[in-house]
Amino acid sequence: MNGKQRLFYGLMVALIVLVVASGIFVPILLRGDTGGGFVLPGQVGPGGQSGGGGPEDGPGGYVDTIAMELNTGNVKNIIARLKRPEHYTISLLCENYSPVDALRQIGSIATDGRRTLVRLTGVSMLTGTAYLIEGDTVTIKDIETGEKYTAALGGFSPDDLAMIPTYEDILLIDDSAVIEAGIDHSLGMPCIKVVAEDAGIGYIETYYISIEWGLLVKSETQAGGAVIYRATLESLSAGLPGDETFVI
Repeated sequence: MNGKQRLFYGLMVALIVLVVASGIFVPILLRGDTGGGFVLPGQVGPGGQSGGGGPEDGPGGYVDTIAMELNTGNVKNIIARLKRPEHYTISLLCENYSPVDALRQIGSIATDGRRTLVRLTGVSMLTGTAYLIEGDTVTIKDIETGEKYTAALGGFSPDDLAMIPTYEDILLIDDSAVIEAGIDHSLGMPCIKVVAEDAGIGYIETYYISIEWGLLVKSETQAGGAVIYRATLESLSAGLPGDETFVI
């Protein structure tokens, strides 16, 4: 089971306690800059942005360059060098099929490089919550009641608040657990596909990270051949979010 699943309930309880105490902690920076940008000749990000992918997906293109060098031994190092766009909007549908931990919700993040809006929708304890991160503060709003307040930032990332998996989760996997790594085009975009096995509990985890976006766009966990968790891309945009996006 991936880190988001294992920490789901602990994080959820922690968030609720922190919200009640008006002391929720959220880091202002997205973590996509880990290790610096993976910049190869001809690399251009989504919408022409710098510091992202933009797949030059042909003979001699940088996707081919990655494919030639990618293996289970270095895939984590390559992923660590990918970089998110300066501004983007992403939504992932996360579904946990466990009869004990059943969950179906959409986590979305929109950022313009200065502000970040996180929303949660779906059937969960935190349904109807919005988080607006600006500078050193976060404004938290219950979408259903309209109640909101502002608190200091700290230790959770926007990805944590949206409860969506990210490629940084892969960086936490033990090197020996990675059993497959390669380039995959099944999602309509060139992705780095990573398959890891947690032999201790019998889980197989599969991740797809868009080379163009530097973002995880799909993940899946299987146990005994059955899917018990899946995160799938709902929407992804490189457009600059307008000011109205950050009004909560």
